[in-house]
Amino acid sequence: MASSSSAPKAVLFDVNETLISLQPLADAMEQVGLKAAQLECWFAKVLRDGISAAAAGKLVPLKQIGSYHVKLMLSETGISDEAMQNQGADEVLAGFNK
Repeated sequence: MASSSSAPKAVLFDVNETLISLQPLADAMEQVGLKAAQLECWFAKVLRDGISAAAAGKLVPLKQIGSYHVKLMLSETGISDEAMQNQGADEVLAGFNK
């Protein structure tokens, strides 16, 4: 058992949706034909896949994971054109810069 005087080696803070607003991403989702309500599920999938990749020892850029899931969502709504999916993913991810 650890002594009560031992200091932690690391502290983890969850700042998602605290230090940044995801509203610009929700707005962008609507602009590309998705629903703003899909943002929460999309973000959860991005975090899940990013954490899973890191646990497996792989570093996958957030943009790559986020883009994949936006394209998948667009495909599920009937947008099968790859160029439109790429453009839609770029527009949604640009919301992080707003």
